[in-house]
Amino acid sequence: MLTIPSGTGSTTMTYNAGGPKWSVNASFASQAALDAAYGNGNYGLTAYSQTVSPISLTGDLYPSAPLASLSGGGTIAGGILNWDPSQSLTITISGTVDHMGIDVNGTNFSGGVDDFGVTTESFTIGAGSMLAGNSYNVELDFDKIVGGSLSKVGSGTLNGANFAGVYSADTFFTINAVSAVPEPSTYAAIFGAVALAGVMLRRRRQSV
Repeated sequence: MLTIPSGTGSTTMTYNAGGPKWSVNASFASQAALDAAYGNGNYGLTAYSQTVSPISLTGDLYPSAPLASLSGGGTIAGGILNWDPSQSLTITISGTVDHMGIDVNGTNFSGGVDDFGVTTESFTIGAGSMLAGNSYNVELDFDKIVGGSLSKVGSGTLNGANFAGVYSADTFFTINAVSAVPEPSTYAAIFGAVALAGVMLRRRRQSV
C-alpha cells in the first residue's frame, strides 16, 4: 500500500516478479500532471503489514533523459532504429546519475545491464542475436536516488529489503531488424558479375 502525502489518499501497489518488486504504474500526459497527482511530501509504504520509514519526494530532481550512442553510426529516427541483424550493435549511455540501465526485449532476445555509481553503461547485442523481420523494445534508464543511496529495512518481515525515493528519466525506442539491402553501387557490381558470369518508488518521465 502506498500512502500519498498530506492524507490525500492511498493506492494499492502491484507486485512484479522482476525489476522493482512493488510498484504503482500510471501514465500522465505531462510532468505537471504527474506532479499534481503525486505531490511533494513524505510517502508511506506498507507491505506484508509492515510500514517502512517515510520516503521523501520533494522538488524537481529529474535527470536529463538518456541519449543513446550507437556503434556503427546507426541513427534513431522517429523512435525507430533499422538495423542489419547480421551486425553486432553496441548501445552506450553516459551521464552523472546514481543508477543507469539499458534493457532490450523482443520475441527471441532479452537482455540488459544496470549499475550503481557509474557514468557510462554499454550493452552489446551480438551479431545474429536478432532475427530479421522482428522488432525489439529498448529502454534506457537514468535514476537519481533521494539521499544518493538505497535504504535497507533492518527488521521484521521486510528485513533486508531495499527502498528509496527515485526520480527517473527513461528513453524508449524500437529496433527493427532488417536484412541489409545492397546499395546501388553494389547492384551495379552484381549485375556486372552476372554479365560476365533486424522497493522502490519512482517519479518517472519519459521521452521517445
